[in-house]
This record gives sequence, C-alpha cells and structure tokens, in this order.
Amino acid sequence: MGYSNDLTSFDSALKLAKETDKPVLIDIFADWWLPCWKFGRASKKDKEVKTLIENVVLLKLNIKETESEHIIETFGKPEGFPTFFLVNPDGSLKESWSGYSKDSFLTKTTSLLDLPN
Repeated sequence: MGYSNDLTSFDSALKLAKETDKPVLIDIFADWWLPCWKFGRASKKDKEVKTLIENVVLLKLNIKETESEHIIETFGKPEGFPTFFLVNPDGSLKESWSGYSKDSFLTKTTSLLDLPN
C-alpha cells in the first residue's frame, strides 16, 4: 500500500489494514522538525524506505491535526518527532518509538514486521 493521501483518519487506515492484513504505521510528525521532513521525503522517494512501507498501511498525521489528538489519547503522548505507532490490524498497539534516521527506521521496522533482512 505505502503512502496514500487518501488516508486521513485512523478508522480508514484500520479498515484498510483489516482488508489487506497489514499493520498500520502511524507517523505523527511536526512540519517544522527536520527529522520529520527527512522521513516524509524518504517515504515518497527513497527506494528502501518505500519498499518497506509496502508492508504496512501508512497514516501520516501532522501533530496540529485533530486526528492526531485521537491517536495520542489512544496510544500515548509522543516523546519526540516523528513518533511512530505500529498498530496491528485488530487495533492493538504493537510498538511505538520516536525519532528518525534511515538506518534505525529500516532495522527497527524490518524486525517488528518479522521481515527478512
């Protein structure tokens, strides 16, 4: 699936996750923070990151959006930006973490998704 501008809510992302049997990766970002820009760019242009994202339903939410408040109330307050919440198709939280560097993102997400290295 990868990144889609069509997904604007957790409910729509979770519905797609159930249909595709993929977890939801929620990216809570701040548009003013450089690591958030780096992930935003990588999620659209970096081959390795894009390939990995094909294994999830990606929901990108600006911290300023109302939908972000719902996610934070449900899964917890971000410790930094970007904050990622990996949510199982049943809606339960598998893992959350903050910060972005390409190498750590690829390693952590590959491991959480039980994908071959």
